[in-house]
Amino acid sequence: MRLTYPLQLVFAFHLLGACQSSDMTQKQTDNMNLTKKLHKHLNRQDWRAVEELCAEKLHYRGRATHFVDVEESKARFVRRYQTLLTKAKPFEIRQLYPAGLYHVIVEGTVEDERPDSSLAVCLIYTIEDKHITRLYAYE
Repeated sequence: MRLTYPLQLVFAFHLLGACQSSDMTQKQTDNMNLTKKLHKHLNRQDWRAVEELCAEKLHYRGRATHFVDVEESKARFVRRYQTLLTKAKPFEIRQLYPAGLYHVIVEGTVEDERPDSSLAVCLIYTIEDKHITRLYAYE
């Protein structure tokens, strides 16, 4: 009888770990799907749909801010993308990586202004409560 309690405890911890792993996998899948949806809307220039995927305030870091982290409203964030995408070609996703519960890393390319050339871009999204709260962009 003495051995039963420790075995039950080990089984309970194993079951708890399996549930957490399943929850994390589902959260990562949801975040990656949200990221794919965002890029589909960006490439279609469906700005209303883009706004719906963003939190009220976002943190952005990229070339436009000289790689300084700035907080801005989602309206400002969407305007930034409107300006960028009127000049640039659509972003092509090459690879998506989940990074923990809240982050998705996106590797992709954008056609450059020069013929037959493209620019490699890495984007890191933070997603909380099914909304994008941070974007870090690196070329």
